Amino acid sequence: MRLLRTVSLLCACVALSNSAFAQQKGGKTPTPAAPAKKTIRDSLPASAQQAWDRAMTLYNTSPSNPEAAEAAFKEAYGISKNPMVLGNIALCQIDQKRYALAVKTLERQKLEALNTLSKEDVADIDRRIGVLIKYTATLRIDVQPGPGSNATVDGAKLYVEGEEFPGTAPFTTPVLVDAKKLILTVKKDGFKDGTATVEAAAGQQDKKVSIVLEQFRKDTSKVAVKVSGPPSAVVEVDGKECGPASASAPCTAEVTYGDSHTFRARASGYSDGSKTQVISTRDLTTLALSLVPLEGRVVIDALPGDAAISIDGKPIATGRWEGVLSSSGGHQLRISKPGYTEHNVEIQVATGKTRTIQISLNQDRGKATIYAVLGAAAIIAGSAVAGGFLFQKLDPTYVNGTFKPRGTVPTD
Repeated sequence: MRLLRTVSLLCACVALSNSAFAQQKGGKTPTPAAPAKKTIRDSLPASAQQAWDRAMTLYNTSPSNPEAAEAAFKEAYGISKNPMVLGNIALCQIDQKRYALAVKTLERQKLEALNTLSKEDVADIDRRIGVLIKYTATLRIDVQPGPGSNATVDGAKLYVEGEEFPGTAPFTTPVLVDAKKLILTVKKDGFKDGTATVEAAAGQQDKKVSIVLEQFRKDTSKVAVKVSGPPSAVVEVDGKECGPASASAPCTAEVTYGDSHTFRARASGYSDGSKTQVISTRDLTTLALSLVPLEGRVVIDALPGDAAISIDGKPIATGRWEGVLSSSGGHQLRISKPGYTEHNVEIQVATGKTRTIQISLNQDRGKATIYAVLGAAAIIAGSAVAGGFLFQKLDPTYVNGTFKPRGTVPTD
Protein backbone atom coordinates (compact mmCIF):
# COMPACT_ATOMS: atom_id res chain seq x y z
CA MET A 1 0.00 0.00 0.00
CA ARG A 2 1.19 3.46 -0.92
CA LEU A 3 0.58 5.36 2.28
CA LEU A 4 2.44 8.14 3.93
CA ARG A 5 4.72 7.09 6.75
CA THR A 6 5.23 4.73 9.69
CA VAL A 7 2.62 5.25 12.40
CA SER A 8 2.85 4.15 16.00
CA LEU A 9 -0.62 3.05 17.18
CA LEU A 10 -0.47 2.95 20.98
CA CYS A 11 1.62 -0.18 21.77
CA ALA A 12 1.29 -1.63 18.26
CA CYS A 13 3.44 -0.43 15.40
CA VAL A 14 1.75 -0.37 12.04
CA ALA A 15 3.98 0.17 9.01
CA LEU A 16 2.28 2.49 6.53
CA SER A 17 4.57 3.35 3.67
CA ASN A 18 5.21 2.97 -0.01
CA SER A 19 8.34 2.33 -2.01
CA ALA A 20 8.80 6.02 -2.70
CA PHE A 21 8.97 6.79 1.06
CA ALA A 22 10.65 3.57 2.29
CA GLN A 23 13.84 4.10 4.29
CA GLN A 24 17.07 2.30 3.43
CA LYS A 25 18.22 -0.15 6.06
CA GLY A 26 21.75 -0.28 7.57
CA GLY A 27 23.04 2.61 5.44
CA LYS A 28 24.05 0.17 2.71
CA THR A 29 24.26 1.22 -0.87
CA PRO A 30 20.87 0.40 -2.38
CA THR A 31 20.64 -2.00 -5.25
CA PRO A 32 19.47 -0.57 -8.55
CA ALA A 33 15.77 0.14 -8.29
CA ALA A 34 13.23 -1.40 -10.61
CA PRO A 35 11.26 0.96 -12.82
CA ALA A 36 9.08 3.12 -10.59
CA LYS A 37 5.49 2.03 -10.30
CA LYS A 38 2.68 4.44 -10.92
CA THR A 39 1.88 6.23 -7.67
CA ILE A 40 -1.55 7.06 -6.29
CA ARG A 41 -0.99 10.69 -7.19
CA ASP A 42 -0.18 9.76 -10.81
CA SER A 43 -3.56 8.02 -11.11
CA LEU A 44 -5.53 11.11 -10.00
CA PRO A 45 -6.95 13.80 -12.29
CA ALA A 46 -5.26 17.19 -12.16
CA SER A 47 -7.78 18.80 -9.80
CA ALA A 48 -7.50 15.85 -7.40
CA GLN A 49 -3.69 16.03 -7.57
CA GLN A 50 -3.84 19.58 -6.29
CA ALA A 51 -5.89 18.49 -3.27
CA TRP A 52 -3.51 15.52 -2.79
CA ASP A 53 -0.44 17.74 -2.78
CA ARG A 54 -2.05 20.10 -0.29
CA ALA A 55 -2.96 17.16 1.96
CA MET A 56 0.57 15.77 1.82
CA THR A 57 2.02 19.13 2.76
CA LEU A 58 -0.38 19.54 5.67
CA TYR A 59 0.27 16.03 6.91
CA ASN A 60 4.05 16.37 6.84
CA THR A 61 4.33 19.94 8.11
CA SER A 62 1.42 20.10 10.58
CA PRO A 63 1.42 16.87 12.59
CA SER A 64 -0.68 18.53 15.28
CA ASN A 65 -3.48 19.22 12.81
CA PRO A 66 -4.37 15.90 11.14
CA GLU A 67 -7.96 17.11 10.70
CA ALA A 68 -6.83 19.58 8.00
CA ALA A 69 -4.91 16.87 6.12
CA GLU A 70 -7.92 14.55 6.38
CA ALA A 71 -10.18 17.19 4.86
CA ALA A 72 -7.79 17.70 1.92
CA PHE A 73 -7.49 13.94 1.32
CA LYS A 74 -11.30 13.68 1.39
CA GLU A 75 -11.42 16.43 -1.24
CA ALA A 76 -9.06 14.43 -3.45
CA TYR A 77 -11.18 11.31 -2.95
CA GLY A 78 -14.39 13.19 -3.68
CA ILE A 79 -13.00 14.34 -7.03
CA SER A 80 -11.32 11.10 -8.10
CA LYS A 81 -13.33 8.39 -6.28
CA ASN A 82 -10.02 6.52 -6.16
CA PRO A 83 -10.31 4.07 -3.23
CA MET A 84 -6.53 4.11 -2.68
CA VAL A 85 -6.89 7.63 -1.24
CA LEU A 86 -9.00 6.14 1.58
CA GLY A 87 -5.84 4.64 3.09
CA ASN A 88 -4.42 8.10 3.69
CA ILE A 89 -7.74 9.29 5.13
CA ALA A 90 -7.63 6.38 7.59
CA LEU A 91 -4.09 7.36 8.54
CA CYS A 92 -5.25 10.86 9.47
CA GLN A 93 -8.09 9.37 11.53
CA ILE A 94 -5.60 7.16 13.38
CA ASP A 95 -3.55 10.22 14.26
CA GLN A 96 -6.72 11.67 15.81
CA LYS A 97 -7.26 8.44 17.79
CA ARG A 98 -10.55 7.87 15.98
CA TYR A 99 -9.90 4.17 15.64
CA ALA A 100 -13.47 3.02 15.00
CA LEU A 101 -13.80 5.48 12.13
CA ALA A 102 -10.42 4.38 10.73
CA VAL A 103 -11.61 0.75 10.77
CA LYS A 104 -14.71 1.71 8.76
CA THR A 105 -12.60 3.69 6.30
CA LEU A 106 -10.21 0.77 5.73
CA GLU A 107 -13.10 -1.67 5.33
CA ARG A 108 -14.58 0.67 2.74
CA GLN A 109 -11.24 0.85 0.92
CA LYS A 110 -10.98 -2.92 0.80
CA LEU A 111 -14.54 -3.21 -0.53
CA GLU A 112 -14.20 -0.52 -3.22
CA ALA A 113 -10.74 -1.64 -4.42
CA LEU A 114 -11.32 -5.38 -4.08
CA ASN A 115 -10.76 -6.06 -7.77
CA THR A 116 -7.51 -4.06 -7.94
CA LEU A 117 -5.81 -4.92 -4.65
CA SER A 118 -3.16 -7.64 -4.52
CA LYS A 119 -3.32 -10.37 -1.89
CA GLU A 120 -0.51 -8.62 -0.06
CA ASP A 121 -2.47 -5.34 -0.04
CA VAL A 122 -5.59 -7.07 1.32
CA ALA A 123 -3.55 -8.82 4.00
CA ASP A 124 -1.94 -5.49 4.95
CA ILE A 125 -5.35 -3.81 5.34
CA ASP A 126 -6.68 -6.73 7.39
CA ARG A 127 -3.60 -6.56 9.61
CA ARG A 128 -4.14 -2.86 10.31
CA ILE A 129 -7.85 -3.44 11.01
CA GLY A 130 -6.92 -6.26 13.39
CA VAL A 131 -4.68 -3.91 15.37
CA LEU A 132 -7.17 -1.04 15.43
CA ILE A 133 -10.16 -3.18 16.45
CA LYS A 134 -8.47 -3.87 19.81
CA TYR A 135 -9.06 -0.26 20.76
CA THR A 136 -12.77 -0.23 19.94
CA ALA A 137 -16.03 -1.55 21.42
CA THR A 138 -19.50 -2.35 20.06
CA LEU A 139 -22.79 -1.05 21.44
CA ARG A 140 -26.38 -2.22 21.05
CA ILE A 141 -28.53 0.92 20.85
CA ASP A 142 -32.20 0.70 21.84
CA VAL A 143 -34.32 3.82 21.28
CA GLN A 144 -37.65 4.03 23.13
CA PRO A 145 -40.43 6.64 23.44
CA GLY A 146 -41.07 8.34 26.76
CA PRO A 147 -43.21 6.69 29.48
CA GLY A 148 -46.87 6.42 28.53
CA SER A 149 -46.23 7.51 24.96
CA ASN A 150 -47.30 5.43 21.97
CA ALA A 151 -45.39 7.61 19.50
CA THR A 152 -43.06 5.82 17.11
CA VAL A 153 -39.36 6.56 17.31
CA ASP A 154 -38.48 4.70 14.12
CA GLY A 155 -36.35 6.86 11.86
CA ALA A 156 -34.47 8.57 14.68
CA LYS A 157 -30.81 9.41 13.91
CA LEU A 158 -27.84 8.52 16.10
CA TYR A 159 -24.85 10.79 16.68
CA VAL A 160 -21.66 9.50 18.33
CA GLU A 161 -19.59 12.36 19.71
CA GLY A 162 -21.49 14.70 17.38
CA GLU A 163 -20.85 12.64 14.25
CA GLU A 164 -23.88 11.05 12.53
CA PHE A 165 -23.94 7.28 12.51
CA PRO A 166 -25.18 5.66 9.26
CA GLY A 167 -28.76 4.39 9.39
CA THR A 168 -31.76 5.17 11.56
CA ALA A 169 -33.65 3.55 14.42
CA PRO A 170 -34.30 0.76 15.02
CA PHE A 171 -30.59 -0.08 15.03
CA THR A 172 -30.38 -3.79 14.30
CA THR A 173 -26.58 -4.03 13.98
CA PRO A 174 -23.91 -3.24 16.60
CA VAL A 175 -22.45 0.26 16.61
CA LEU A 176 -18.63 0.31 16.49
CA VAL A 177 -17.17 3.05 18.70
CA ASP A 178 -13.84 4.07 20.19
CA ALA A 179 -13.04 2.57 23.58
CA LYS A 180 -13.51 5.62 25.78
CA LYS A 181 -16.14 7.75 27.47
CA LEU A 182 -18.68 8.71 24.82
CA ILE A 183 -21.71 10.94 24.51
CA LEU A 184 -24.45 9.45 22.33
CA THR A 185 -27.30 11.59 21.00
CA VAL A 186 -30.50 10.49 19.27
CA LYS A 187 -32.58 13.02 17.31
CA LYS A 188 -35.98 13.03 15.63
CA ASP A 189 -38.33 15.83 14.60
CA GLY A 190 -41.07 16.38 17.16
CA PHE A 191 -38.97 14.96 20.01
CA LYS A 192 -36.50 16.33 22.50
CA ASP A 193 -32.97 15.05 21.85
CA GLY A 194 -32.18 11.93 23.82
CA THR A 195 -28.66 11.51 25.21
CA ALA A 196 -26.64 8.89 27.00
CA THR A 197 -23.08 8.90 28.38
CA VAL A 198 -21.33 5.58 27.91
CA GLU A 199 -18.02 4.26 29.19
CA ALA A 200 -16.92 1.84 26.45
CA ALA A 201 -14.05 -0.49 27.38
CA ALA A 202 -11.54 -1.76 24.83
CA GLY A 203 -12.70 -5.04 23.33
CA GLN A 204 -16.15 -4.82 24.93
CA GLN A 205 -18.83 -6.41 22.75
CA ASP A 206 -22.55 -5.63 22.41
CA LYS A 207 -22.90 -3.35 25.41
CA LYS A 208 -26.57 -2.44 25.74
CA VAL A 209 -27.49 1.25 25.75
CA SER A 210 -31.08 2.51 26.06
CA ILE A 211 -31.96 6.06 24.99
CA VAL A 212 -35.39 7.65 25.58
CA LEU A 213 -36.97 10.20 23.24
CA GLU A 214 -39.52 12.50 24.86
CA GLN A 215 -42.14 13.84 22.48
CA PHE A 216 -42.67 17.59 22.51
CA ARG A 217 -45.92 18.47 24.22
CA LYS A 218 -47.92 21.14 22.42
CA ASP A 219 -51.02 22.93 23.55
CA THR A 220 -54.09 21.22 22.17
CA SER A 221 -57.53 22.32 21.08
CA LYS A 222 -60.76 20.46 20.36
CA VAL A 223 -62.59 20.52 17.04
CA ALA A 224 -66.21 19.36 16.58
CA VAL A 225 -66.80 18.23 12.98
CA LYS A 226 -70.41 18.25 11.72
CA VAL A 227 -71.40 16.60 8.44
CA SER A 228 -74.50 17.53 6.46
CA GLY A 229 -75.96 15.47 3.63
CA PRO A 230 -75.93 11.79 4.54
CA PRO A 231 -77.56 10.39 7.70
CA SER A 232 -74.06 9.50 8.93
CA ALA A 233 -70.49 9.86 7.67
CA VAL A 234 -67.05 8.76 8.81
CA VAL A 235 -64.71 11.62 9.79
CA GLU A 236 -60.92 11.53 9.50
CA VAL A 237 -58.52 14.06 11.06
CA ASP A 238 -55.05 14.19 9.51
CA GLY A 239 -55.61 10.75 7.99
CA LYS A 240 -56.68 9.11 11.25
CA GLU A 241 -60.27 8.02 11.77
CA CYS A 242 -62.15 10.11 14.33
CA GLY A 243 -65.53 8.37 14.20
CA PRO A 244 -69.09 8.81 12.84
CA ALA A 245 -70.70 12.22 12.52
CA SER A 246 -73.85 13.87 11.24
CA ALA A 247 -75.38 17.33 11.20
CA SER A 248 -76.72 16.89 14.73
CA ALA A 249 -74.08 14.58 16.22
CA PRO A 250 -70.54 15.89 15.52
CA CYS A 251 -67.31 13.98 15.92
CA THR A 252 -64.94 15.73 18.34
CA ALA A 253 -61.16 15.43 17.90
CA GLU A 254 -58.22 16.81 19.85
CA VAL A 255 -55.59 18.53 17.69
CA THR A 256 -52.48 20.62 18.28
CA TYR A 257 -53.11 24.30 18.66
CA GLY A 258 -51.62 26.63 16.06
CA ASP A 259 -51.03 23.87 13.47
CA SER A 260 -52.74 23.14 10.17
CA HIS A 261 -55.00 20.08 10.14
CA THR A 262 -56.99 18.33 7.43
CA PHE A 263 -60.55 17.18 8.15
CA ARG A 264 -62.26 14.74 5.77
CA ALA A 265 -65.69 13.06 5.72
CA ARG A 266 -66.89 10.17 3.57
CA ALA A 267 -70.17 8.28 3.16
CA SER A 268 -71.43 5.70 0.69
CA GLY A 269 -73.29 7.32 -2.21
CA TYR A 270 -71.80 10.76 -1.52
CA SER A 271 -68.74 12.64 -2.70
CA ASP A 272 -66.00 13.11 -0.08
CA GLY A 273 -65.81 16.44 1.67
CA SER A 274 -62.59 17.90 3.11
CA LYS A 275 -61.20 21.10 4.58
CA THR A 276 -57.71 22.09 5.74
CA GLN A 277 -57.61 24.72 8.45
CA VAL A 278 -55.21 26.20 11.00
CA ILE A 279 -56.69 25.83 14.49
CA SER A 280 -55.88 29.20 15.99
CA THR A 281 -57.99 29.11 19.16
CA ARG A 282 -57.81 27.02 22.29
CA ASP A 283 -61.61 27.12 22.57
CA LEU A 284 -63.82 24.48 20.97
CA THR A 285 -63.88 24.96 17.21
CA THR A 286 -66.92 23.83 15.20
CA LEU A 287 -66.22 22.87 11.61
CA ALA A 288 -68.88 21.91 9.05
CA LEU A 289 -68.45 19.62 6.06
CA SER A 290 -71.13 19.17 3.40
CA LEU A 291 -71.31 16.02 1.29
CA VAL A 292 -73.01 16.08 -2.12
CA PRO A 293 -75.03 13.02 -3.15
CA LEU A 294 -73.66 11.06 -6.07
CA GLU A 295 -76.91 10.99 -8.06
CA GLY A 296 -78.57 11.97 -11.32
CA ARG A 297 -82.11 12.09 -12.71
CA VAL A 298 -83.60 9.55 -15.10
CA VAL A 299 -86.76 9.66 -17.22
CA ILE A 300 -88.16 6.32 -18.43
CA ASP A 301 -90.86 6.07 -21.14
CA ALA A 302 -92.17 2.56 -21.78
CA LEU A 303 -94.51 1.29 -24.50
CA PRO A 304 -97.15 -0.08 -24.28
CA GLY A 305 -98.28 2.59 -21.86
CA ASP A 306 -99.32 0.05 -19.24
CA ALA A 307 -95.97 -1.80 -19.19
CA ALA A 308 -94.60 -2.33 -15.67
CA ILE A 309 -91.35 -0.54 -14.75
CA SER A 310 -89.03 -2.01 -12.08
CA ILE A 311 -85.63 -0.75 -10.92
CA ASP A 312 -83.27 -2.94 -8.92
CA GLY A 313 -86.05 -5.50 -8.46
CA LYS A 314 -88.62 -3.01 -7.10
CA PRO A 315 -91.79 -2.11 -9.07
CA ILE A 316 -92.01 1.68 -9.26
CA ALA A 317 -94.45 2.68 -12.03
CA THR A 318 -96.25 1.77 -15.26
CA GLY A 319 -95.67 3.45 -18.59
CA ARG A 320 -93.56 6.38 -17.38
CA TRP A 321 -91.32 7.19 -14.41
CA GLU A 322 -89.09 10.12 -13.54
CA GLY A 323 -86.87 10.21 -10.49
CA VAL A 324 -83.37 10.29 -8.93
CA LEU A 325 -80.88 7.41 -8.89
CA SER A 326 -77.45 7.05 -7.33
CA SER A 327 -74.61 7.67 -9.77
CA SER A 328 -72.11 5.62 -7.79
CA GLY A 329 -73.03 2.40 -9.59
CA GLY A 330 -75.31 0.69 -12.10
CA HIS A 331 -79.03 -0.12 -11.74
CA GLN A 332 -81.06 -2.99 -13.20
CA LEU A 333 -84.04 -1.74 -15.25
CA ARG A 334 -86.90 -4.15 -16.14
CA ILE A 335 -89.85 -3.39 -18.44
CA SER A 336 -92.50 -6.11 -18.70
CA LYS A 337 -96.06 -6.89 -19.79
CA PRO A 338 -97.82 -10.22 -20.36
CA GLY A 339 -97.74 -11.21 -24.03
CA TYR A 340 -94.65 -9.08 -24.69
CA THR A 341 -90.94 -9.84 -24.61
CA GLU A 342 -89.48 -8.63 -21.31
CA HIS A 343 -86.70 -6.01 -21.53
CA ASN A 344 -83.84 -6.12 -18.98
CA VAL A 345 -80.89 -3.73 -19.08
CA GLU A 346 -78.35 -2.15 -16.69
CA ILE A 347 -78.41 1.64 -16.68
CA GLN A 348 -76.13 4.28 -15.21
CA VAL A 349 -76.64 7.98 -14.57
CA ALA A 350 -74.10 10.78 -14.32
CA THR A 351 -73.92 12.97 -11.23
CA GLY A 352 -76.02 16.10 -11.70
CA LYS A 353 -77.28 15.02 -15.16
CA THR A 354 -80.65 13.86 -16.53
CA ARG A 355 -80.93 10.76 -18.72
CA THR A 356 -83.98 9.88 -20.82
CA ILE A 357 -84.65 6.23 -21.70
CA GLN A 358 -87.34 5.11 -24.18
CA ILE A 359 -88.17 1.43 -24.49
CA SER A 360 -90.83 -0.25 -26.68
CA LEU A 361 -91.66 -3.84 -25.94
CA ASN A 362 -92.14 -6.27 -28.81
CA GLN A 363 -95.14 -8.56 -28.86
CA ASP A 364 -94.24 -12.12 -28.01
CA ARG A 365 -94.41 -13.69 -31.51
CA GLY A 366 -93.91 -17.17 -30.17
CA LYS A 367 -97.23 -17.23 -28.30
CA ALA A 368 -99.14 -15.48 -31.10
CA THR A 369 -98.00 -18.13 -33.59
CA ILE A 370 -99.17 -20.94 -31.31
CA TYR A 371 -102.60 -19.36 -31.01
CA ALA A 372 -102.79 -18.89 -34.78
CA VAL A 373 -101.78 -22.46 -35.52
CA LEU A 374 -104.26 -23.88 -33.05
CA GLY A 375 -107.06 -21.72 -34.51
CA ALA A 376 -106.24 -22.71 -38.09
CA ALA A 377 -106.10 -26.36 -37.13
CA ALA A 378 -109.58 -26.17 -35.61
CA ILE A 379 -111.01 -24.51 -38.73
CA ILE A 380 -109.38 -27.05 -41.01
CA ALA A 381 -110.68 -29.94 -38.91
CA GLY A 382 -114.24 -28.57 -38.99
CA SER A 383 -114.11 -28.05 -42.74
CA ALA A 384 -112.94 -31.58 -43.27
CA VAL A 385 -115.83 -33.02 -41.33
CA ALA A 386 -118.35 -30.88 -43.19
CA GLY A 387 -116.84 -31.74 -46.56
CA GLY A 388 -117.08 -35.40 -45.71
CA PHE A 389 -120.77 -35.08 -45.31
CA LEU A 390 -121.25 -32.89 -48.35
CA PHE A 391 -119.07 -34.62 -50.87
CA GLN A 392 -118.95 -38.27 -49.80
CA LYS A 393 -120.81 -40.73 -52.13
CA LEU A 394 -123.33 -42.67 -50.11
CA ASP A 395 -123.39 -46.42 -50.25
CA PRO A 396 -126.73 -48.04 -49.42
CA THR A 397 -124.83 -50.68 -47.55
CA TYR A 398 -122.90 -47.97 -45.48
CA VAL A 399 -125.65 -47.62 -42.91
CA ASN A 400 -125.97 -50.82 -40.97
CA GLY A 401 -128.22 -49.47 -38.23
CA THR A 402 -131.98 -49.85 -37.67
CA PHE A 403 -132.82 -46.75 -39.66
CA LYS A 404 -133.47 -47.04 -43.39
CA PRO A 405 -132.67 -44.23 -45.77
CA ARG A 406 -135.62 -42.23 -47.01
CA GLY A 407 -136.39 -42.26 -50.67
CA THR A 408 -134.10 -43.42 -53.37
CA VAL A 409 -130.36 -42.98 -52.91
CA PRO A 410 -128.58 -42.28 -56.19
CA THR A 411 -125.57 -44.32 -56.98
CA ASP A 412 -123.91 -41.89 -59.38
